[in-house]
Amino acid sequence: MKFNFSKLTLKNVDGTEIKGEVHKELANLIYARTSDLGLVDKAIDIHAGKEVDLTDAELIEVNNLIEIKAQGGQNFFMAFARKALGDYIKSVQAKK
Repeated sequence: MKFNFSKLTLKNVDGTEIKGEVHKELANLIYARTSDLGLVDKAIDIHAGKEVDLTDAELIEVNNLIEIKAQGGQNFFMAFARKALGDYIKSVQAKK
């Protein structure tokens, strides 16, 4: 499935867009935490704002990384960002 995480936007509860580049944070997380060499190259593409084609196995790995806990027990992404990422992934899957 093809994903372009640079199209992902975060919003406040009132729907106001939050400025930021979530795709770059996601790319850094994947790059630093994955053991899948193929995902390392895709993380570089995600960081550059390019569309990437993820296999089902890679998508599972990305979902697992989104939910991973950092040192101190906190998730790398706050809940609203994890929800936005999850919603985006589901929306792409629904178009499949």
